[in-house]
Amino acid sequence: MRISTTSLRELNDRNAGTLVPGLLAVAFVLMPFVSHTFIGMSKFLSAYLLLPLALLTAGSRLIPGRLYRFQEMKLALLLPVWFVLSCVLNFANGVTKIGYTFFASVTSVAVFCFSFAYMIPEEKWLKVFRFLAWVWAVPMTAASLFGLYLAVMGIEFSREGHDEIIGVTRENRLFLFGNSNTLGVMCVIAFALLLFLILTERKRSMLVLQTVMTVLIFACMAMSDCRSAKLAMLPCIFVFVFLLLRRAQKGVSARWFLLCAGCSAVAVVALFLAWTGVKKGVNAALQATVQQQDGIREEVHYLESRDYEVTDDLYNTGNVRLVLWKYAMEHVTDRPLSLLFGYTPMAVKDEFIAPNPGIITVYDHIHNGYIGILISYGTLGFIGFVVFLVLLLIASCRLLFSKLDSVTDGMRFLPVLLFPILVVNLTEEMLFTRETVQETHVWFALVAGFVFVVARSLGTAGKKKKTGEKN
Repeated sequence: MRISTTSLRELNDRNAGTLVPGLLAVAFVLMPFVSHTFIGMSKFLSAYLLLPLALLTAGSRLIPGRLYRFQEMKLALLLPVWFVLSCVLNFANGVTKIGYTFFASVTSVAVFCFSFAYMIPEEKWLKVFRFLAWVWAVPMTAASLFGLYLAVMGIEFSREGHDEIIGVTRENRLFLFGNSNTLGVMCVIAFALLLFLILTERKRSMLVLQTVMTVLIFACMAMSDCRSAKLAMLPCIFVFVFLLLRRAQKGVSARWFLLCAGCSAVAVVALFLAWTGVKKGVNAALQATVQQQDGIREEVHYLESRDYEVTDDLYNTGNVRLVLWKYAMEHVTDRPLSLLFGYTPMAVKDEFIAPNPGIITVYDHIHNGYIGILISYGTLGFIGFVVFLVLLLIASCRLLFSKLDSVTDGMRFLPVLLFPILVVNLTEEMLFTRETVQETHVWFALVAGFVFVVARSLGTAGKKKKTGEKN
């Protein structure tokens, strides 16, 4: 059945203007799965499909009087614009690399995702975000089931054209989407989104389903053994428990409140005990399976499979990251002009990693999003990004601690979804410095857009309430 442009427009109007931007948002949400599976296809889609559609959709909806009115949109657009300027300014130094696919990816995320929430009618904000959360949570649950099956059965295989295997490696870490850290990050985002869905759900059957999905994703996250994910899930659990206790306190006896507080505390402790318990349990099952099928697996030291030159005190990747950060910060001042304008993201590997085989040659980025942005966009670009984060923090606090009774627990939880991404970028580099549309790109931009627009509406509602009280 062929759908004409006219009928699609009519259907979009009937759904209060959410259908077309909603479909594009779904494409953005699913792009990381394509990115980690078909890297070349991801670059092609972001450069030649998503960028034109994002510009067209955002432009037709927002440019007439809305897009440039808000300071956060101007700051969001600063990074792709500054990338082009820094390329021009640094061209004579020979340290710049112009990448169209990078520009397309970052611009698509900045223009569309940050403006997406402004396209949605206020009464549909929660419904639309719930739908997008399901779009991410369902395939991640399926991936978690598949990964746990591979781990328990001791199955591993390689994809053609990829270095990493799929399955549990000799370091007892689960690999699915290339890197185990990538899997951990994808799981922790799904984990946070499922906590959001639980807070907004009313049907008991759906609550049971969401709880089961959360447990599966938690188990997969534990098997990835991603340290960033461990840190990132802490604030999510803390605020989730806080909101549950706050909900339990309303209109109920003190005894019920204490019971909920005790159960929540036990649940948090159980989660952390389960983190190592799940990993050890599955590893034990894996070792038993391997011994039955192939005999005892020969242990190989982690560093022997890596292209390191290390000293005695450098026997883990955490220490390697520290050395890399130290080197980058010491040498970023070598070219004052590049420090001011930025080396551009595409030149960072050649300037700071490739010349240093004595430190590490495996990594292709700095492994710290904030240092990466400072080096990539320079001092001026970094200042713009920090100002954006400060505005986002103010909007988040206004939403999380709003005194308006109309603000639901789900909406209060929205800013917490930003914490996993910001925490992950302390040890990974996944904010506006990659050529492909990453999971952190998408969810940081989507959540930030919703936080800004909801906080703005709360400010307007608060002013109206005060005016009404005075009258």
